[in-house]
Amino acid sequence: MGLTPSGVVQMRKVGKELYKHSLVPDLIFCSTMRRSKQSAFVVGGVVGSPVVPPTCLLCEIHPGATDSLSYEDLGGYGVRFDEDHPIGSGGESIKDLRLRTLSLVKLLAKDYETNHLALITHFGVVDSFAKLFLSSQVGDQADLWFSEGRAITVDGSPSRGFNVFRFI
Repeated sequence: MGLTPSGVVQMRKVGKELYKHSLVPDLIFCSTMRRSKQSAFVVGGVVGSPVVPPTCLLCEIHPGATDSLSYEDLGGYGVRFDEDHPIGSGGESIKDLRLRTLSLVKLLAKDYETNHLALITHFGVVDSFAKLFLSSQVGDQADLWFSEGRAITVDGSPSRGFNVFRFI
């Protein structure tokens, strides 16, 4: 599914806020999902930053056989999934998603350590990132939820640690 007109407005607002707070990224990364790519180009257009080719490392959890099911079909937003087992056959577990997030951060730290980066991604990746690297601020078992069209700016690196800098 692509961005709705409301989604375009939200992403323009995020871009304007990043610009207003002097948080313009050198490069913008996004997942291969249409909504993520469209969001990246909207933000990039507002702040004047280039978008690099999309990567599946930033994709939401791979659902396998449950790909066509809605959250309601799976049990709604209150459903809890086992960390070690995929939601459906051929899918990815939450633990696998966290390992994928960790590998992405290591790649970005190695190749782009001196750059300011924007990652346009999905809730599962943001939640995974927070639980991997911000546990001292949010706690390992924290339930996080961010409204749509929001940005979190993070300062730090994998070697020095990460700190929440700003929530836009």
